[in-house]
Amino acid sequence: MEEQGVLNVDENLKRFTPSFNYADDITIDHLLTHTSGIPNITQIPNFRELMKHSTTLENTINLFLSLEPEFKSGTRFKYTNSGYILLAYIIEQTTGLSYGDFCGIWCYILTF
Repeated sequence: MEEQGVLNVDENLKRFTPSFNYADDITIDHLLTHTSGIPNITQIPNFRELMKHSTTLENTINLFLSLEPEFKSGTRFKYTNSGYILLAYIIEQTTGLSYGDFCGIWCYILTF
């Protein structure tokens, strides 16, 4: 998507999550490199119970975007599933496709 000029990895999250307090400080690159400071969704209390229920991607990201970052973005590395969930949300917001449809289309394109 960056090669096509749709996204820039240095772009902050404000465009995609305007109500997130730290959106100005975190970039797509931070999500890709696990340097965002966003807490890992699996560490949220009652995570296993919450995931037993159907929900939307937006509701899921709100679970961790409402938390304080664990560290200032770009200063440390810490693996987090939350970054990948947020990247899926960004893909959906940017393309208008579900993440599954987007992956299916790109898998099809890459086979030719």
